Amino acid sequence: MIVALECRDHSRSVGVSQVEAFQTKCQHTGVDVGIIVSTKGFSSGAKEKAQAIGIRCLTIEEATAFDWLLLPGLEIRKRRPTHLTIDANVQGVDLESSEYCLVTGIGKPIPTDELQAEVLRQFRDVPWDSQSDHGTSECVLVPHGVFVLEISTGRQVPVEKFNCRMDYEVSKSLAPFTLAKYSDDASGREITQAAVADISGAGVPGSIVISRPPERDGGVFFVRHEADKSRKRKRKAPNPASAPDC
Repeated sequence: MIVALECRDHSRSVGVSQVEAFQTKCQHTGVDVGIIVSTKGFSSGAKEKAQAIGIRCLTIEEATAFDWLLLPGLEIRKRRPTHLTIDANVQGVDLESSEYCLVTGIGKPIPTDELQAEVLRQFRDVPWDSQSDHGTSECVLVPHGVFVLEISTGRQVPVEKFNCRMDYEVSKSLAPFTLAKYSDDASGREITQAAVADISGAGVPGSIVISRPPERDGGVFFVRHEADKSRKRKRKAPNPASAPDC
């Protein structure tokens, strides 16, 4: 990874135009991560712009205080299904054909989206290659009380297992660290320095926190975000082409 640092010691805070100009330099020179250090800080618009385009902004105090933190953030890699194949493992049966459908033991139809949602849940526990841009995962789903109904004859055949195959693509994004320093109000004594990366974009509602107390070993922690109980939504079966996985 190539990291570029731009240091600015001007009389005014860094604005949006300087952030955009630095991003252009990074793009033209093959830089992976750009960091601007400013003695006068950054305007609110510059911070918003930098966060949107992946440029990290540091004050001179942050740059000197957090010299132990070498990473600009955490890279999030997400697996997104692009195609899902489900084989009922019953000879001569094609589930995509209108001649067949899935039913329960009492003859109740099983919607396709419910079956797809259950298969996608199974795939969450299946290992995948996060280093590639795309790949294929396979798994076997063993159902209970599921039958294939031949509509023309009414014949029901029990399903022993589903052979499932999922093609996927991998997307990458950066969860930047937010830096903070905590001190005792009364004495001014530093309690700890902390770097916080919100990884909610990976489908995990929480943050990774790296804490480094003075003169002691630090630690890495996961802090779960509290769910907003005021907003209750009905769960919908995910679309295989849009359901995220991390």
